[in-house]
Amino acid sequence: MIPGIDVSKWQADIDWLKVKHTGVCFAFIKASQGISHIDPFFSINWQAARAAGIIRGAYHYFHSRLDAEVQAESFYRLLSVDAGELPPVVDLEAPETSGSALMLALSRFLQKFEKLSGLRPMIYTSPGFWNSYVTPYPPEWPNNYPLWIAHYGVGRPSIPYPWLNFNFWQFSEKGEVAGITRFPSRRPKVDLNWFNGSQAELAGMRIA
Repeated sequence: MIPGIDVSKWQADIDWLKVKHTGVCFAFIKASQGISHIDPFFSINWQAARAAGIIRGAYHYFHSRLDAEVQAESFYRLLSVDAGELPPVVDLEAPETSGSALMLALSRFLQKFEKLSGLRPMIYTSPGFWNSYVTPYPPEWPNNYPLWIAHYGVGRPSIPYPWLNFNFWQFSEKGEVAGITRFPSRRPKVDLNWFNGSQAELAGMRIA
């Protein structure tokens, strides 16, 4: 598997060349949340990671109580010039709705974004969230989208139905990586990830 990270404003200023030299191959970078919030470090991280030669994917923190299509439109506008090299991600972890209401909102977001961009997004979630808020009978259509699973402290992540496998695995939220040093006295924690495949497969992950 191939190593990567994901970051947001909480990591503040990042030396992306130092990050690259640690062996990190890809990064997911927070772009937006809800309808109007843009991560204040998105633009600089997006450009600097590209300059350092790191494969990038952007993610949107989804709020299922807010208008899903408007969220998709806002996310798309941020990526309309440069969509990155990995599938754009919808981050599904806010416990606001459940069951069919959650699935309907998620479906509207995904379909709207795909229509605007021509790119098939990826879903980020955890087994705990999915099993708590989507069960007992989730539809099968999420399996049409790549899966980025968050599951810590295990040798292999649990894969929630209807997926059969994962594409990316966020396996730790307590990583330390050179180049991410927000505080002079200590390194801030950063999420660590694996890509479940080869370098060639990683390069071909964007789905048009």
